[in-house]
Amino acid sequence: MDYFLLYGIKEYLPPVPDMEDVKWFAAGYGEAADLIAELKADKKLGFRGFQGAWLTDLPVDEDCPALAKNLDPYTIVVDDDLEEEEKTPAVEYLFKTKQVRYVHFESNNQAFDWVASRLFGGQTGSKIDVSSMEINPLFKGRTEFNGFKGVRLSGNFGDDYWPVINWRWGMYCDKGKTLEIWPEFVKDPSVNIRLAVYESNPGIADNVRRRILFSEKDMKDWVLFEGTNPGSILNVSLEIKGEGNIVVGSVHYRWSRRGLGSFIAGGEDITDHNRENLIFYFSPGDLKPPLNIYFSGYRTAEGFEGYYMMRSMKAPYILVGDPRLEGGQFYMGSQELEEKLVEKIYEKLNWLGFDHHQLTMSGLSMGTYGALYYGAKLEPGAIVVGKPLASIGNVAKMERDYRFGIFPTALDVLNATSPLTNWRDNFNSRAEALNDLFWSSFEKADFSKTILAIAYMADDDYDPTAYQDLMRSFNANKKGGRIIAKGFPGHHNDATGPLVKWFRTQYGAILKNEFGR
Repeated sequence: MDYFLLYGIKEYLPPVPDMEDVKWFAAGYGEAADLIAELKADKKLGFRGFQGAWLTDLPVDEDCPALAKNLDPYTIVVDDDLEEEEKTPAVEYLFKTKQVRYVHFESNNQAFDWVASRLFGGQTGSKIDVSSMEINPLFKGRTEFNGFKGVRLSGNFGDDYWPVINWRWGMYCDKGKTLEIWPEFVKDPSVNIRLAVYESNPGIADNVRRRILFSEKDMKDWVLFEGTNPGSILNVSLEIKGEGNIVVGSVHYRWSRRGLGSFIAGGEDITDHNRENLIFYFSPGDLKPPLNIYFSGYRTAEGFEGYYMMRSMKAPYILVGDPRLEGGQFYMGSQELEEKLVEKIYEKLNWLGFDHHQLTMSGLSMGTYGALYYGAKLEPGAIVVGKPLASIGNVAKMERDYRFGIFPTALDVLNATSPLTNWRDNFNSRAEALNDLFWSSFEKADFSKTILAIAYMADDDYDPTAYQDLMRSFNANKKGGRIIAKGFPGHHNDATGPLVKWFRTQYGAILKNEFGR
């Protein structure tokens, strides 16, 4: 059940609607705190805050703390005729920290539906990956598979569109949710494509309700597939014509917020010319230093990680995720993609009025690579990592030589990101080139004002020498930087609970001791 708040001058508030799976509550001036206390007292509701709010009037100062505590950023919608109204400092602070959105509504019913259909709770995203891809046997050109990265097709596809690629698995349509779809592809200009999406009725796989075609122009943004029946399945195929080369990867899909955010309200996509994505979320927190950045670990499900942990710190924070490959491409990509991420971080630092020393970067496992790799570019005040991975080429070699099948994504990452791009080149040479990509940047960084807190596994079987290599490099270049380290017995995926506890403790200590929080 999602809970929403209608707030304003009580005498002018419209009656709240009776909506399925959604509960609206109304509060007039001075009533917000009492309403919230009442909702929390009712244990059957399980109330932990509102998913969204519609404000028909500017709040009074006494209600601002209750609204701030029970509404996340980007979830407050305000009537647009209030945008130019004079606001008290308390309201200004609330609106800035919550990044309110001014919207014009034609009717009350439109407003209720608009809010509920966009600010629902939770996040859902996934992909139909390359392993479920089927190439039409009538295609007589060249086909080359490259792990979870994609399939390259080369040849003459003919003068008319026809289904060349199909995906065996489908996408489930949840009740009350709309799916948006993003296919990965890179192609020659001489190759033309369109995406065919089929909706099958619930429980009847061979009964196609409708077929919708989306052009290349449509696919410049996420494709929105509306009007589905609850429980129906969407299947996709790629129709192609022309002659040349095309590389096709996974088909990503997620619940759509219709322009209010990727996965969660306020979430963003960072996209390059190859249609590769990183996901990015910024919360202003309390506007006080530092800005904390958390890079998600390996995730087969798509979406943000660490939301509640970072929110609990109350400081401004950024979440970064990597939905590529099976569970992430370790935040490496084209120069364009990496520069866009760095620019986005600087944009938020500038908006807050912070410098790069008022920045912390963190992550666990795959997320440690993002924290360390971009930490070398940004030179933050602190880097906090657990189960570090630095030499990804070595991780790929471990997969080949010592523990085949434990983390095959490392081989995909090697093929996708090594500076030696031809996968037919010597494996060890490509692995060393990928290692150098990290170390050539990390060893040049100025960490003289950086604290490095690192928790490592004594018998790590992904990157066995990561801790020692990081210590050697950091000590050689720190010039005043500090190191906090703790080892845990076990392999890479062992002792996660104790390690995460240490990670959070050290993060809290750094915030307290270095930033006075």
